[in-house]
Parts: sequence; structure tokens; C-alpha cells
Amino acid sequence: MRFARAKKRTVAGVAFLVLLAAPWVLAQGSFFRVSPGPLSESHAEYDNSDGCPKCHEPNTGVTNAKCLDCHKSLRERMTKGLGLHATFTGDCIQCHPGHKGRTTSIIDWKHVGGQQTFAHERAGFALTDHHAQLACTACHTKRLKSGRISYIGLDRECQTCHKGVHKFTKPELAKQCDGCHAARKVNHGMRLGEWESKHFEWTKLLLPGKHLEQPCTKCHPKAEMAGRLPPRSCADCHRPSHPIPPSLAKCVDCHKEAQPWKSATIDHRRFGFALLGKHTNLDCKRCHQGGGKLDYEPGACASCHQHRNAHKGQFADKPCDACHVEGGKRTLPFDHNKDTRFHLDGLHADPKVRNKCISCHPQKIFRTEKLGCADCHKDKHKGQLGPKCTECHSVTQPWKDTRGSLKHLKFPLEGMHREVKCEKCHPAGKYKLGNVHCVDCHGKTDPHQGKLGPACEKCHIPDKGAPKFNHDEMTQFARTGAHRLVDCGYCHRPAPPTKPEVGWTKLEPAGGLARTLPLMGKRCADCHADPHKGTAGTDCKQCHGTESFRRLPAAARAQRPNDHDRGWLGKHANLPFDENELLAEGRACARCHGTPACDRCHHTMRPRSHTALWRLRGHGTAASFDPESCSVCHVTGACIQCHRTTAPLNHRGAWGTLHGFAAATFADNNCYVCHSRADCLACHKPK
Repeated sequence: MRFARAKKRTVAGVAFLVLLAAPWVLAQGSFFRVSPGPLSESHAEYDNSDGCPKCHEPNTGVTNAKCLDCHKSLRERMTKGLGLHATFTGDCIQCHPGHKGRTTSIIDWKHVGGQQTFAHERAGFALTDHHAQLACTACHTKRLKSGRISYIGLDRECQTCHKGVHKFTKPELAKQCDGCHAARKVNHGMRLGEWESKHFEWTKLLLPGKHLEQPCTKCHPKAEMAGRLPPRSCADCHRPSHPIPPSLAKCVDCHKEAQPWKSATIDHRRFGFALLGKHTNLDCKRCHQGGGKLDYEPGACASCHQHRNAHKGQFADKPCDACHVEGGKRTLPFDHNKDTRFHLDGLHADPKVRNKCISCHPQKIFRTEKLGCADCHKDKHKGQLGPKCTECHSVTQPWKDTRGSLKHLKFPLEGMHREVKCEKCHPAGKYKLGNVHCVDCHGKTDPHQGKLGPACEKCHIPDKGAPKFNHDEMTQFARTGAHRLVDCGYCHRPAPPTKPEVGWTKLEPAGGLARTLPLMGKRCADCHADPHKGTAGTDCKQCHGTESFRRLPAAARAQRPNDHDRGWLGKHANLPFDENELLAEGRACARCHGTPACDRCHHTMRPRSHTALWRLRGHGTAASFDPESCSVCHVTGACIQCHRTTAPLNHRGAWGTLHGFAAATFADNNCYVCHSRADCLACHKPK
């Protein structure tokens, strides 16, 4: 009895081991030698064991989603409802068989009625008229990897094949082919009358009258409908019989298209010369001689009327109608400010001066050409300041009062310079000094003793102070972080310190600012003592920022110390975690990484013990021997959450038969890790 029971246990154990080994047997390469046949030429690169997942889903087979993962452009067209494929609802493999051999076409035309009798309107583009006479390869020129024709991807726009036929300059016109090229309509010989409204819509050029009888190719040879720059004018086709000045740019202003070209209606006011009085009844040829040539200057009376010595020739350059109207009588009042080039402003407009015309115009000579101040007034500066007196003097104020209008051209008077009297800089009336730089006057009192150069205006303004100075842009040391809070005297001292500064975050008081601005240096070590005593190198900014010494930037945290070599990841878990541990010796992880720090990496990065087979075989054994080590990262409920849907490795195959044997024979406490007695009673109800 005992022997039979022991034999039964042995057979059950062997069966259990076979079930454990089954997944390993199925994972071997022999499974892939049962291919149903070679793939077509276009899919030949996937004809191997690694290529099967490209098209096949486990336990499902070939799916449309797998096909469209590769043919993304086809997916986009189907999503937009374009092409033949958008009309199908079945599986792709119905029309595109796979394992039929290299020479077999992957396109099965029988599902769409055959290639020769294919109804092209199903693809969204009906073949009518001339298109119905073309061969398929006339439009479908793209080739597949197999060398066969590709029948997808073409656009339905006419410009895809007939690009730039009319050389349109407006892209909108190129997309409206059906406006002229309707089905079964011959377009050769079209006349403008058939396209009158659209011609005006696109060109803004209205051509009525006999233009409507002309064929389009009269103006557009070779059917090139491109626009013209500049646009067409009447003179492009009709040679004018007279010159065309800018005022006559539009022929239709005088000539009507429905009348002969010679019967023009002219509004003479458009040319600045109204025909009034005796001019109304004159023949046009009296003024326009030489076969219609416009040989007169519009508005110039002297072109026809010559007066002998009128006004002694003083106003020969002015048009007569500026003062006279037809008949020779003056009707416009004289205004010195409008009718002359010299305005009477300020003191000149005083009635005592204005009414004494003879003082400026003796013998009625009105064109004196005296427009400058020196033509009438003696220059007390003897020509030193040039002829433009108004740069300093004003006609609205007394001659000697120049402060309000004084203009220094080469040296503008700003700030405190406005309070200085002229005599202090210009003794004995000498104005051409050439002193335009600050050092010309203040060089001897320069507080910087010439160390910063002669260009004082780079930093200072004429008022006070140096607000234009920018330490970051005008020096070789850009202040950042805590340096912006340091007073100038901390770095630019009257005398250099006798010993280096020992503090990192705070400097000792300097005792004032040296205006000669001595330099302490640009390196960190020039001002700050090195707390690392040279062990971290001389380039402090690799780890430290200027905001705070202890707050390391992200770039510094990403750098590895020298002892974190290639084997570091393999041994870091065995090193002391805290400084209080035995043999820490300054190598504790918490010194740089804080507490805790493991979960920062191991949320996404597996420990070295968690190999590829860990999930299948290793983790259950490890958890049973040392469950406390798992609880460092995992909670107890994690096992139950997973194994409610995924059975353990030993719960497969014949487990339904063997589970009672395992529960009764082996350590039955293992079952209660996940199960309770209520689970057993759910199936094994007591009689």
C-alpha cells in the first residue's frame, strides 16, 4: 500500500516537471520552420522568423492594423475617405495574399472585377472622354519593390498631371480647371465673350465692346494665361497717335470703347488748365500743333503769350496764374510768406519792419536773392561759426539772447554744461577750439587717472554719476548670483588684501572704493579659499553656481565622482548607506544622494538580480526564502494583484489535477499566502 502510494507520487512529480519545461520547448526555433510558403517580392525582407510579428498577431493572425502600421500613407488616405481602399470593409489579405511565392503579384484583381474591367470611379476618379482612352501606366508610373506598377497615391487634382499648362500666376486659378474644361466641351477657339465676368473677376480688367469678339489667344498666345507685370494697357495693342504723359495714363478717360478712337471727349481741367474766357472757343490745334503733339507746358501762359520785359524779368520762373487770371487782372492778395522764399517771422513780422519794404527792396528789386542773415546783418563772430545764424540765434528774441536757442553741433550742451557761461570755455570770443572730448577740459582732474581711457561718455552722463556703466558687458567679469549683491568696494579696494579671503559666501569689509579700480582677478580662487584644498580641481563652476555654494546645479549632479567607475553599479548596493554605519569612512551614499534614494532609479531600472528569467522562475523562490528583502521595494499586496490574473508557473497544465496532491503533501502553508480555506470550500463542498 505504501509502495503504490509512493509510485503514484513519483509519476505525478515527473509529469509536473514536464509541464514546467513546456514553455521552454515551445520557445525554440523549430516552431518557425512551418512557414506556409515564401512571401512575395515586396515582402521578401520579412521572410524570416523575426519578420512574422510584422504581419501576424499572436492567436489572431494577420490583422488590418498590422498592415496599416507599415502602409501609413494608405491609412491617412483611408481616414480622409480617399481612394479605392476607403470603400472596403473586409480584411486586407482577401485581396493581398502573402505566402504565394516571390513571382506572384500581391494584388488580386478578381475582388474588384479584374484589372481590365475595373470600374475606375470606385477609386474616386471617373475616366471619361480623353481619360478613358489612356493606358493605366500613363498616369500610374510609380513602381513597387517588385518592379510592378503601384496604383495608389495619385492626387485627383488636374495639376498633378497637367502642371503649369497655362502658367497661371495665381494658384487659385490652377485649381478651378472645371470652370473652362467641363466634360465633353471643346475649349479651343474660346472668345472673351464666353469668359467676360470671370476675366474681370481675376484680372480686374473690363474689356467691353469689340473686345468680346476676339479669341482668347489673341492676347494669350500658346494658351499662356499668366498675368502681366505691369498689367496690360491700351497701348499694348493700339499704337497711340500722341505722346502719353502721366496725366493721360488711362485712355478710357477720354476715349470710349464703343466709339471710334478719334472721337475723344476731353475735360481740360484734369490737366491743371481750365479753358475759360477766350480759350473756350479756340481750336485745339492752336495750342496742340505738329500733328496732335503736345508741345506746350501745361499751365505756363508764356508758352503762347510772350510779354516784353514783364516785371523786368524777375518772375520768369513763376507761372502767371499764380497771380493772374485770364484777362491779366490780378485778383489774389500778395502774401510774403506764401509768395516768396523768405518768411517774415518774429522781429521781421513787426509792423515797423514789415511795412518798410523799400528798406529791403530798393528800386523795387524784389528778387534780391538775399536769404541769409549775413546778407543784411554784420557777423560779429567773423565767420567762425558758419553762415547758419539760426542755429544759435532766434528771430523771435533779441540778437544777444541765445541761451534758449543755442545749438552746439559737435558738443551738445547737456546736464551741468548748460549752466556754464560761454566765456568760460570760449575766452576772447574764440569758438573754434576743437575741444569735443571730456578729457580736453577734465583730463587733469580725472579720478581714474587715465586708467579707463579717454572715452568718459561710455559710463558717465553730463549730470552726475555713471549710470551708463554695465559691469557685465563692459568688463571681462560678468556678475551673476551673489556677486550682484556685493558692493564695488569689496573687489576694487584702495589697497590689495594682505592674505586671501577665507570665506566663500561673505567677504570682509574693504574700507572704501578705489576709483582707479584695481583688479583682484577673474578666477574664484583669486577671492575665495578652496574648501576642497585642490582635490576637486581649479574649475569651480563645474560643480558650483554663483547663487549658493551648497546648491549644486543639475549639470554638477550629473557628473560622476572619480570612484564611480564602470564597476560601480555592480557593487553600490553593498556600500554603507549612512555615515553612522561601520567603515563608512566618508563613502556613505546619503552624503550626496540623501535618504532614501534607491527608489529614484529602481522605479524604472531593474536591480541586477532581476534578470530576464526572474519574473518566470526566480522571484517566487526568492520571496519564499527572504520575503523581507522584497518588501524594501514591493508591498505584500503586489503578489496578489498580479497572481489574480496570472497563474504562477507551477499552476499550469495539469495543476487542476495536482493541486490537491501539492496541498496535502508539501508545505501546505504556501497555499495560504494567496488562498484561504474559503477558496477550497468554493469547489470542494463537504457532503
